[in-house]
Amino acid sequence: MRIVLRILIVFLAILSGVSLYLGIKLFNQREQIKARTSILEQSIVDLSWQIETEVPPDLGIRKIPPVKLDVRDIKQYYSIDPQTGAPKVATDSKTGRKTFLTEGPGTMKNVLKALLDKAKQQTEILDKTRLALQEVRQSFTRSQQKVADVKSKLMGLESKIDSLSDEGVRLKDEISELKNTLDKKEDQIVSLNAQIEDQKTKLTKQEEKLFLQQSSLTALDKRNSELQDKIRRLEAEKGYRGSLVHEIDHGIKGTIAQVNPEWSFVVISLKPDVKIAHDITLLIRRDDNLVGRVKVLRIKPEENLAIAEILWPWMKLPMQKGDIVDYVGE
Repeated sequence: MRIVLRILIVFLAILSGVSLYLGIKLFNQREQIKARTSILEQSIVDLSWQIETEVPPDLGIRKIPPVKLDVRDIKQYYSIDPQTGAPKVATDSKTGRKTFLTEGPGTMKNVLKALLDKAKQQTEILDKTRLALQEVRQSFTRSQQKVADVKSKLMGLESKIDSLSDEGVRLKDEISELKNTLDKKEDQIVSLNAQIEDQKTKLTKQEEKLFLQQSSLTALDKRNSELQDKIRRLEAEKGYRGSLVHEIDHGIKGTIAQVNPEWSFVVISLKPDVKIAHDITLLIRRDDNLVGRVKVLRIKPEENLAIAEILWPWMKLPMQKGDIVDYVGE
């Protein structure tokens, strides 16, 4: 009997030591759980300050008050009876087991559930906003591309305006020179008229030289007519590349280097030493198909280039870079 008692005493001592050890471990675990719970509670409170109380009817509204939970709002685990101040008890209809209610107004579960619902609503709004932002970004990218295209066109127009301005200055200078030449010619005509009058006076005195003088006057008139015809031809054929219209051979003159349908002109890359003139009509063809016709407006012999107007009534196909430019006569 003593041996049994001693064994029981030793066994109880061992159980006591184990109980003491487990109690110490549980106490340490309790402190850890308490600290973790405190951190979680504070984190939930901090998070509530970032969640809005309602869904804004308009995304342009920026100031929506946050939930602003307090730590005391999430301390209440059980549902409390307002009359007794004790936790509410629910009885299971099948087992008859009584349990404390953890749901209801003011409980931690209800507060966290409401906070979660608001967070889900704001997440849905954030997803929709991201989709809208993506569409806006795509639209902005397209707008940037359009702006770049318009800017490029404006630069081209500015370059063309500068070119036309230079051409206008050159034409003004030529007009001024022609006007000076015309004034000189008029002075010469006045002088010639005076000479003619003088000759007429002399003719009245020298009737014997009338035939010779009339013959000379007829020759001068014929020469003047020839010069006038030559001046008109030169003015009509001004800008030709050193050739008259009747001197231009039939055949391929070059290819299309650039097409601008918006401004209704094309740039022609001419073959070396080819003859071409202003205002002539050229055929544009692709293989054996007629594409259309163009009219030469300007020639740059130093660059082997010509600018021609697109004659839309003759258009059969859209003109493209590389189309053959041919001349078959007017």
